[in-house]
Amino acid sequence: MAHDKSSILQPPLLSGFLFLLGRNVALGQSTNQSDTFQNWYSHNAVDGDPGIPDSPISELTQTCTHTPPDTPDGWWTVMLSNAAAVFRILIYNRREPSRPVCCADRLIGFTLEAFKQTTTKVFTYTDPNPTAQSIYTVIVPANITDPIDTIKISKSDASPILTLCEVFIFGETACPSGKFGLECERDCNCADRQENCFVSTGGCPSGCAAGYTGEDCYTPCSEGSYGVDCDRTCSEHCKGNGNNCSIDTGHCTGGCEAGYIPPLCDDQCPEKTFGQDCKENCSSACLDGLCHHKTGVCDRCPIGYIGDFCDQVCSLYMFGEGCNQNCSIHCLDQLCNHQTGICDNCTMGRKGEYCEVEIFAAQSGEDGDDTAVIGAVVGTILGVIIVTIIVIFFVWRHRRNRSEDNQNLKQSWTKKRNRETSAKTKSGSSSASTLRPAAEAKAGRLGQRKEEHKQSDSEAQSSPMSSTRLEIARRFR
Repeated sequence: MAHDKSSILQPPLLSGFLFLLGRNVALGQSTNQSDTFQNWYSHNAVDGDPGIPDSPISELTQTCTHTPPDTPDGWWTVMLSNAAAVFRILIYNRREPSRPVCCADRLIGFTLEAFKQTTTKVFTYTDPNPTAQSIYTVIVPANITDPIDTIKISKSDASPILTLCEVFIFGETACPSGKFGLECERDCNCADRQENCFVSTGGCPSGCAAGYTGEDCYTPCSEGSYGVDCDRTCSEHCKGNGNNCSIDTGHCTGGCEAGYIPPLCDDQCPEKTFGQDCKENCSSACLDGLCHHKTGVCDRCPIGYIGDFCDQVCSLYMFGEGCNQNCSIHCLDQLCNHQTGICDNCTMGRKGEYCEVEIFAAQSGEDGDDTAVIGAVVGTILGVIIVTIIVIFFVWRHRRNRSEDNQNLKQSWTKKRNRETSAKTKSGSSSASTLRPAAEAKAGRLGQRKEEHKQSDSEAQSSPMSSTRLEIARRFR
């Protein structure tokens, strides 16, 4: 009948022995026997499987040893690769209740010898039981402190055959500091690196070091975890899908994704830095120097600038944060400062930083300077109009006076001519003498008229608008 060796290796009783008495230092060690019957080999006694009672012969040959019948000095021995402080030895006999007279009696009166350095005997035990036992227990005296490396079991002279189904040797191997295992081939992984682990189990008084778990502190953290008891998770920002980190420190073995601080890669780059290992500085054009921790794209731009890196001025006709405001339609050509929106110049009839004030619609008292300017302009215009009217009036009056003078002169000349004609008729011969005084009188009147004109021109020049009136008067003469 087939059986599971693991179920035999770890029954409650054996687990208790393993816990109380140390580990089985005989497991898998080198063995030998005086001679071998058929295929009942010596190493069957250190394979960890004592077999199942009443097992068929086909299975017993796989778990027990057997020397040839009637061998005078049948013996079996195990050589430990590392000397151990042995506390107790268990020997499993053939257990066949259905055949009590067959085989169990073969171990009655056996002898066990323990050696150090292979040949120096340190302990001897001879079984005193008169009847066969299923399991023999041999306690090594407490005063035996020498490390043992060889155990030899010999049959009694009365027994024709030596048969062993399993030999458990419980003890502790004297491994070098920091080592454990059957061959001291494993490294201790203790939280306190200065202490030694239990050579039998690898367990540590201070607990397992970061990165290891299990009773033996020998099982590394699974992929993606690290730390004491493997209770922490590698950063998701480690390169390689977040699974590549040191099992003890959590440092990302392949480095961080861009935008995260090595070596743990948990935290984003500090303010004003970005990129691989946070070695790049955000653009000075970014508002407050802040940008995305991975790409370096500015979080915000100063007023009047746009673009990923805030390196573009607002386009024409636009201004403000994000360049999303239009320049005033009252700005000349709708051009304004890209940051403030203040107009470069105003259209006609407008004033103010944003050309928001209509000049002639300004209310009195709202702007003293503007009111004074407007009053001065209006006063000047009214003054010009009044002066023009006055000049026109004087010109008109002057022309009227001249017209009247000319009319009077014409009438005077007509009367004179009539008188001369009448006189000429009356005194035909005295015409020459009569005409001379008349010509002189005419010349006198003409001289008087010229003097009047000169006086009139002089008066015009002495008035406030003399030059203007004089010019107008001359044009109307």
